[in-house]
Amino acid sequence: MTFFMGGQQPGELEAGVAAALFSVSFSVASGGLITLLLTAWIDSRYPALRAYRSGSPVEEESHSLSPDPL
Repeated sequence: MTFFMGGQQPGELEAGVAAALFSVSFSVASGGLITLLLTAWIDSRYPALRAYRSGSPVEEESHSLSPDPL
């Protein structure tokens, strides 16, 4: 639901602010870097997403979609 409700507005806001304050090149580079960092963070917090295979049942005990405790 977050992706549907939020859409692309946060990325567009970041791109517009970065382009206005710095440059278009910086905006593109920072947006790509933020995307990579968020992907790595999600991957580390939800290991079950990495283990997920479409069409395969997921075992409740070994693969939980809740984040690992810190």
